[in-house]
Order: sequence, then C-alpha cells, then structure tokens
Amino acid sequence: GRPIPPELARYKPGLHDDVRFEGRNHVLLVRMVDGQRQALMMDIGEFERDEFRLSAAMLAGVVLVLVLLGAGMGWALRRLVRPLADMAGDIGRLRPDHAGQRIAPAANASSEMVVIANALNDYLARNERYVDRERQFIATSSHELRTPVAVIAGAAELALDGGPVPDAARHQLERILRTARGVEQLIALLLVLARDPARLSAISGTFR
Repeated sequence: GRPIPPELARYKPGLHDDVRFEGRNHVLLVRMVDGQRQALMMDIGEFERDEFRLSAAMLAGVVLVLVLLGAGMGWALRRLVRPLADMAGDIGRLRPDHAGQRIAPAANASSEMVVIANALNDYLARNERYVDRERQFIATSSHELRTPVAVIAGAAELALDGGPVPDAARHQLERILRTARGVEQLIALLLVLARDPARLSAISGTFR
C-alpha cells in the first residue's frame, strides 16, 4: 500500500537487477495490477557479499590447485630427468687417458636408461680395443723399422768417413744419411704416440 518512491517510478514493468536505492543494491519487480503500477523490492546486498566470498574462495581454490599441480609436475619431471642428468655427469667425467671406464646406471633407472648405459659401455669397450690395437701396431712397426734404418744410417756414415768418395757418390750418401735421420725422428715420434697418455704426461715437462 506504500506509494512507489519517485526514483523508482521511471522503471517500466518487468524485473530489474542491480537497482540502487538508498545506497544499497536491490532487485526490483514492477507489475501493472488492475491498472495500477506496483513494485516489489528485495535487498540483494547480502547475497552479493556471499557471492563475492564464494567467488574469492573458488578462485583461491583454483590457484591452490594450480600451484600444487605445478609443484607435482616439477617434482615428477625432476625425478624423471635426474637419472639422465646423473648419466650425463658420469659421461662428462670420463677421461680419455683412462682405460676400463664404464657407466653404471642408477638402481632406480628405467629400462631405457639401462639400454643406453649398456650401449655406451659396449662402445667404450670396443673403442679401448681399437686404441690398444692401434697402439700395439704403431709400437711394433716402429721397433721393427728402427733396426734397418739404423743399419742404413750407420752404413752411410761409414762410407762417408771411410776414405775419399767421389762427389756424386758423396752427395747421394749424404742424402741417404739425411733421409735415414729423418725416418729415425719419425719413428721416435710414433713411439711417443704409442705410449700410454698417462705415462707420457708423467714424464713430460714444460720448456721456457
């Protein structure tokens, strides 16, 4: 039976949301009954506050779930990548001058990591055998070549120091001697290359 306030008279029949009245939000229903305009209002301020609190709680829950999900994914990723990182560290610590080195996969390593480690260990073993064969070949060849080259060089020196030699023959003997000395230096270099790198490093020095 109360008259409609003037500030609400402008609303047409129907349902109106978020109507500001007396400093608060309301829902306004305007209807025509028996030719008269009637209005029904309900304060929705408390509902809006409840809605805000519910929205904030839901948003906080979503953020918390995302944070927990990210932390779980990060932990799972680190757990998954750790064996690979450990194997990469073991590979980085391999020394080319040490024999018998192998990669030992972790106890909790996956079957794929074990396959990779076995393949790498097989490669290391084959490479060691190859290097040993090369080293033995160089050492054997160098020792076998030393004797005939020394004989050639000694014979050339004796021929040069033994008495008068024609100029043409002397020139050829000197050439033979120079070549023999050069081959001796090459053989010495091959013997150095055939040595174990660790032993070679132990006997090496610095020249200034």
